[in-house]
Amino acid sequence: MSSLVKMCELLKKETVPSFPSILTYDDWVTNIFMNEELSGSTNYHTDKYYLHSYMPVYDKLFENYRNNDINILEIGIQQGGSAYLWSKYFTKGSIFGVDIEDSPKWLKDVSGVTTFKENAYSKEGLNLFNDNMFDILIDDGPHTLNSMKYVAKNYMCKMKRNGRLIIEDIPEYEWIEEILNEIPKDIDYKYEIHDLREKKNRFDDIMLVIFII
Repeated sequence: MSSLVKMCELLKKETVPSFPSILTYDDWVTNIFMNEELSGSTNYHTDKYYLHSYMPVYDKLFENYRNNDINILEIGIQQGGSAYLWSKYFTKGSIFGVDIEDSPKWLKDVSGVTTFKENAYSKEGLNLFNDNMFDILIDDGPHTLNSMKYVAKNYMCKMKRNGRLIIEDIPEYEWIEEILNEIPKDIDYKYEIHDLREKKNRFDDIMLVIFII
């Protein structure tokens, strides 16, 4: 069992954003509130493990980045659970999140996390990051073909060399070629496809990982 998955399992019953019971575990990372019984009005919920099957893949993709000073951008932060997860996993990282909805108030107090309310699939969204280059980008937005193509076309130039751009929740293999065709021709890359649909019997559990060379 990977370190990410192990800590996700340990945290299923945690109900506060402080986890003293597991802080002695060297490889701990938080995938907050995967169970549906959330306390009060605060929702630290993230679906990357309990609903989808991404954590074992992320564990391998990110293990060499964990202790590095890196920039991470996540498009589509919803309740903020995954942004919180990344802030605890990448302890030296700077986490940026953008969503068309307001981010949770509690997330503004999390060290290392900066959030923006904006449409990431627009000129205004792109302009938010004119001064930033990213080591990791995770597209977890509306999961439409057009939004995924937009990311491939417009955000690849904002990736550092040896970076990883990840598009989650692809429902059809046929989309992948269309997405890759949007990447600017002057950018060298390779890619992996992770088809996880059989893990939890989900139609939309294909992940595309693009490695910038």
